[in-house]
Amino acid sequence: MAQITNCLIFGSGRCATSALAGALAHTGVFTGFHILGPTPQQPSGYFEDKWINEWNDKVIQMSDPGYRGLFITPVNRDYLYVNLPVAAKPWPYFWMGPYAIKDPRFAYTYRAWKPYLVQPSIALVLFRNPSDFVKSALRLRADFPMISEDPKELEAIWRNNYEHVLANDDGTFHYFDYHTIVGGSGHGHAKIESLLGYKIDWSHIDMKLVHAEDGPCPEGLLDLWRELRKRASSG
Repeated sequence: MAQITNCLIFGSGRCATSALAGALAHTGVFTGFHILGPTPQQPSGYFEDKWINEWNDKVIQMSDPGYRGLFITPVNRDYLYVNLPVAAKPWPYFWMGPYAIKDPRFAYTYRAWKPYLVQPSIALVLFRNPSDFVKSALRLRADFPMISEDPKELEAIWRNNYEHVLANDDGTFHYFDYHTIVGGSGHGHAKIESLLGYKIDWSHIDMKLVHAEDGPCPEGLLDLWRELRKRASSG
């Protein structure tokens, strides 16, 4: 019998993390106690826990008091040595096995949570062409107007997110392109099932909600985009 493995799920946002977390939730995996509700732009839900979100915000604010929340993470900040405050008491979340806890902020705060993870545990890192991320983030402004409307700022946020992901990678990170999650059954689905040790109910993913623009990657982000794709293909 395959070993059951816990996971964290993160990425830049708008890269199918909600679709993956939703599929795991519908499989019966624990994704949190206080799950965020759906919004018009995300009617199937986000499958993020409000408490986890709040503490991730607080951890980031320790290094950046000016942090304003969703998709507003400034560049050139060092979040690699933050600690989770004792008051957070995350243990109940990680006693609920198997768990799959999702929050894009883990890209910055992973090391703060690492000591509390119940092993075996891995990180499932999802990514998307940055130009498509920008288009999707701009659509999401209808639900969250605090998201920047400046494409260049969103590109900088994408870069900052994945630079922190790569800096935090401790050898337990596994990378998946957006299309391997929402593109139907195939190698990506089979690989995730193999990593986690159980079959997943992928029927939760609603293809009507998938936007696959496939625009060209901005020149300045091409090296980082290629590195993510390389890690995805070599895993």
